[in-house]
Amino acid sequence: MDKNNENMQAVNNQRPLLENDEYYKEITELCSGATEPKFYPEFGDEIWKCTCGHTNDAKSECCQKCGVSCDKLRLFFSELFLLQKRRENEVRRKALEKKRMEDDAEKWRQIDPEVEHIYSEAQSFEPTRDNYLAAAKKLDSIKGYKDSEALAAKYRELAEDAPLYDKKTLAQMRIEKIKKAINVSLIAAGALLVIYIILYFTVIAPGGMRYKIVDGEVTITSYNQFFGGKNVVIPEKIMGKKVTAIGDYAFEECTAVLSVKIPDTVKKIGNGAFRNCDSLKKIVIPASVTELGSTSFSYCDLLTDAELYSQATKIPMTMFRDCPKLSRVIIDMPLEIIDSSAFYKCTEIKVVRYTGTREEWGKISIQGGNESLTQAAVQYDYEP
Repeated sequence: MDKNNENMQAVNNQRPLLENDEYYKEITELCSGATEPKFYPEFGDEIWKCTCGHTNDAKSECCQKCGVSCDKLRLFFSELFLLQKRRENEVRRKALEKKRMEDDAEKWRQIDPEVEHIYSEAQSFEPTRDNYLAAAKKLDSIKGYKDSEALAAKYRELAEDAPLYDKKTLAQMRIEKIKKAINVSLIAAGALLVIYIILYFTVIAPGGMRYKIVDGEVTITSYNQFFGGKNVVIPEKIMGKKVTAIGDYAFEECTAVLSVKIPDTVKKIGNGAFRNCDSLKKIVIPASVTELGSTSFSYCDLLTDAELYSQATKIPMTMFRDCPKLSRVIIDMPLEIIDSSAFYKCTEIKVVRYTGTREEWGKISIQGGNESLTQAAVQYDYEP
């Protein structure tokens, strides 16, 4: 009698089924439709309690309340059976994930690559009146694609206040004036040359860099390869002020530049900052950088190494577009987005070294035009 009482008491102390239990997900999936699982089943000599909480006579093969089979419950709560069910669910999940990735890839393959090229190119230019209008015209040719119509309208509005000439045109105009001065008088030409050199060296920073100071912070605005040389070392301070930004297109088409050292004071790298630096081989972006510009290292034909330690959450559109030799990429960033065509045609990338975890990489939104990156292997938890 005492033994029966103990058995009855053990069954009556039925343990609730909790969400943090090891096989909770598998159990609730199996019991769905048969019974609403609230407790673990308990089996005694005289009675047994169903997962719905109802007490049944030991001779009852099914629960008198919800109708679930006693033998089925024994099977559902068998550890080996639950483990096998978990494995089946994982295989199913991986198959669904693989299909989703294949569907996404097929969707991008169906998009005309030329349309994406036009869309990207229409957002990478020096802000002058003619360039804004030319970009708007390109976007008009792909109306209906993404936000091309709104962007074209915005460019036409910006064109009204934009300067008429770009830096290249202004440079050509200065050369023409110098040529005319030489034709008038050799003495006058010599005098103009001396004045030009004096003015040049009064506004240029040491190392061939032009700059501007706003609110006590320095932004590098352009670079002269003749005075600065092939190996660029951006100073931490100029005129006693910290260098905090590399401006838009500051080093664009500096084809002789072999290396660039960016100090820890720099917070921003502008749009197209190192675009078309054909001889640049390696770039290291320090952790101080919190803002990266689009096309900032695009069309760098000899770039092989890119080490990104920035604190920015986004690798912007076409940042490394058409860098055919880029093969070594280290990413140590709190990334959320890799934008469209950031690594477009970077066909030599085989391995991406990522300092975060697999789960963190999986949360990054990788936009279209980055097949070179998505098809590469990823080395997680990398230590530089």
